[in-house]
Amino acid sequence: MRVLHVQRLGDPRDRVEFGRRGSTGVVLQVVRRHRQAMQQQQAQQLERRIPTAGPQQPHAFIGMRFRGNACQHGHVRNGVRSRHGDDANKHARRDTRLLFTSMSPGSRACAAEKSSSPFICHVHVLLTPAVSIIVTTVCTCVSAASRLAYPQERAMQDLPTTREQFWRVADAAKEATEALAAQRMRILPSLDIAELRGFCVQYRFFTIDYITDLALLVSRLPFGGLRSLLGQILSEELGEGDPARAHPTVYDRFLSSIGVDDRDIERVLPANARILQGLTRDLTRNPVAYGVGLRGMGGECLCQTYLSVMFEHMRTHPYLRANEDRIDWEFWTIHTGEEDIVHGELTRAAIDEYLRHDPSVLPELARGYERSISAWNLFWQNILDAHAPQLEVAS
Repeated sequence: MRVLHVQRLGDPRDRVEFGRRGSTGVVLQVVRRHRQAMQQQQAQQLERRIPTAGPQQPHAFIGMRFRGNACQHGHVRNGVRSRHGDDANKHARRDTRLLFTSMSPGSRACAAEKSSSPFICHVHVLLTPAVSIIVTTVCTCVSAASRLAYPQERAMQDLPTTREQFWRVADAAKEATEALAAQRMRILPSLDIAELRGFCVQYRFFTIDYITDLALLVSRLPFGGLRSLLGQILSEELGEGDPARAHPTVYDRFLSSIGVDDRDIERVLPANARILQGLTRDLTRNPVAYGVGLRGMGGECLCQTYLSVMFEHMRTHPYLRANEDRIDWEFWTIHTGEEDIVHGELTRAAIDEYLRHDPSVLPELARGYERSISAWNLFWQNILDAHAPQLEVAS
């Protein structure tokens, strides 16, 4: 899920609801009656049960008292169902127990209305003692006056407007992505090996479509540093003239080495096939700067974050540990090692130069990056819903 905008409420006790809103997604707000009914001790107990982003604690949890009066709600598009689907939404509408907002450090000034910089936050909604939903949000503060006349479809105006602001949002997005990936991937070591194989197969389709989209993007870019860099990355993805070294082929060797049957290797989740087709469609129908955010930033920068966390958890699976010596790890050596880190840094530098050369491309680039975050999170959630049905936290 992704919140298009977040508003600061004058009265955090205002009664609101959680449920479907037409075809545009989910409305997520605080339910006054439950907030008043809960004791502070219960809230603290629940807060301890919701995992944070890791030892560095990059986010601060704002619990029942909404410290700093930062009570927030938002309109959510591209809603993602939890593992219970509509049943969870029905349950949430009648019995939402708690909302936690996890905000990046830079958001505190914004929550106090001292800044208008965009920030990343997570919203945790406890549906049952065992099931919660995490909503990753890209937010800005809006004044009380502008909130009254704030149409839902004007959310794009909250995107960053300067190069410096964009990179602050991008850094926060990467931080949030890492935390969300860690939350999701921790289930991997406990999956049945058949489910782990199915989980890994689904990433294969991203690698294939990414190459096609990257080729389209390179063909549309003007001559310059960014085009040359992405062209070089494209060449590496294709094996630099050697089809045996093409990254999808390398990944297929990994899949084969963990026991994936040839009959299963082409079984893409229909929902994810639609996501990938939608990315290609959006890439071709929007300005080239949009594609830079969608597939340049989103594909090259966020991809490495997810893969690193996936590999960290996956490699501890009992089957993979027992068969470590016969598994083909080449793909992971490429994509979780120094080479991919360098790619991310070079891509960032090239995009920064692209923005310096033509600042007018920023709105479309930011819009494409925003779209990529939503698609990438939904892509992984679909995989988890299909292959980790016992997962307790849906994102």
